[in-house]
Amino acid sequence: MEIDRLPNQISRNDFGVLLKLTLRHPWLIRRSSAFYDLLAICENEREASLVLNLVSRINFFTPNDQLDARRRICEKITKEWSLTQVETQIIAINDRELADSSSAYVQQMKGVFAETCGWKTANFINGLEAAVERVADGKAIVVVDDFCGSGESVRGKVDWIKKKLDEQKKTCKIYVAVAAAMEQSKNVIEPLVDSYFAVTWLKKGISDHFSDPELTAALTDMRRLESILHERHGRKKLQDYLFGWRASEALYYSEGDNPPNNNFPLFWWPRLKKGPERDVLIPRI
Repeated sequence: MEIDRLPNQISRNDFGVLLKLTLRHPWLIRRSSAFYDLLAICENEREASLVLNLVSRINFFTPNDQLDARRRICEKITKEWSLTQVETQIIAINDRELADSSSAYVQQMKGVFAETCGWKTANFINGLEAAVERVADGKAIVVVDDFCGSGESVRGKVDWIKKKLDEQKKTCKIYVAVAAAMEQSKNVIEPLVDSYFAVTWLKKGISDHFSDPELTAALTDMRRLESILHERHGRKKLQDYLFGWRASEALYYSEGDNPPNNNFPLFWWPRLKKGPERDVLIPRI
């Protein structure tokens, strides 16, 4: 596969890092044009080094990785939580007409549960209202998804589920299981549910990785890099996504899926203040 040429010169050390990165992560070769455009907006070697460092730590999941994660979630539900098909509804937290990741994930979970005897289509529900209506008193609800960022969205949906269950005089156990989650979401979700599980726990890309003086420098450099992004993208305002939604500082990309807005916008925001839309490293709708 041919690799595009870099638009600007970089240091010998950064070139070595770049070469090792592309050899270790073949997906970067497929996104090489966007990767090099990203490096081209760096003003100096320190910014370029930060970008290379962050890209090297993007938690990249292939379709096979996601299949393994779904099997691990299935094992958690059936063996460690000891939930059975008789008592359990596996649900998406989708409550809108528009498609979202949780809707797709529930559908994908059917495949791994098909390997476990007894589970039926009726165990998998796409939508909160249907799940609350169908679950019986004393049974269990398991919310599944591929990713959880700040935890705020899940908290809101769990609060809604509890409110509706209370209105219907039902008492159910509630669990949350995801393929990957930011560690910061634990404090938000764990107090609300019977158990919260992630196959992979993720730390903040800058704040949980560097210590001073490198931390201060990295934060300064990222603020500068984000400052050259356009203030708006459609209805989205950049100020709402600085360092990722809720400042999550996520480094997560599941190949073939729509990446979360918890990632640094540097990697997915489609426009700079000057010029047309750019080719981004991890495209997002």
